[in-house]
Amino acid sequence: MENTSYIALSRQSGLQRQMDIIANNLANMTTTGFKGEKMMFSQHLVKSRD
Repeated sequence: MENTSYIALSRQSGLQRQMDIIANNLANMTTTGFKGEKMMFSQHLVKSRD
């Protein structure tokens, strides 16, 4: 795969994960005891290596 394609795919994967986290936080914000999740860039890097 070309380097530019890999970079774009990696970015898209990170954005999708970020949207999943936001959707989960919004869906559960009224749940008692729910703690929202945050995504750190370093977490995305570790996940993309696997």
